Amino acid sequence: MGFLMINDLNDTLAALLEQELALKEAGINVVFAAPDTRFFQKITPPLIAIFLYDIRENLTLRVSEPFAQQKTAGADTTSLTRSPAPIDYSYLITAWGSSGSEIAPDKDQHDMLSRVLHALLRHPIWPAALLKGQLAAHPLPRAFVAQPGHLHNMAEFWSAMGGHPRAVLHYTVTAPLRAYDPIENIPVVKSVAHQAGNK
Repeated sequence: MGFLMINDLNDTLAALLEQELALKEAGINVVFAAPDTRFFQKITPPLIAIFLYDIRENLTLRVSEPFAQQKTAGADTTSLTRSPAPIDYSYLITAWGSSGSEIAPDKDQHDMLSRVLHALLRHPIWPAALLKGQLAAHPLPRAFVAQPGHLHNMAEFWSAMGGHPRAVLHYTVTAPLRAYDPIENIPVVKSVAHQAGNK
């Protein structure tokens, strides 16, 4: 079994934005990094910064049956597969405009963030053709854009990062995670013999 890797999610998200916005042609980079003081020292705008800040199971989408049985008609064996766990991967997306722009300081950033917002809203379910790595072997991920995130105090967040507050887009991807291999070759019980005890 291939395990879903976080980099598969990142690569797919980057491919989705590139397909929708042609960022390379526009000279806009996509980076996956925390917007902390080290980030500020290294960035070369314009760019879209994507920060994975929270990973947790989506208990609302957890299935009630822990196992799914797979049996071929007429076969003597069956297999059991543990149902995948729906995992929420929550991102913060920020835009960083060209430092040499002569226009209002936030206009580049807001324009880029608006384009990203429109692109992500068009894909509540990620396109199968864009899925990278082991992500292609799993059910299609679902995405939730501009919904309440798990960071409730953005002022504290930016203070911890060592930066100034700016517009942030919350983005959550829910992808099923299979943590167990299937249990193969389980004999199928076709009949049950009952023997009464002697009186």
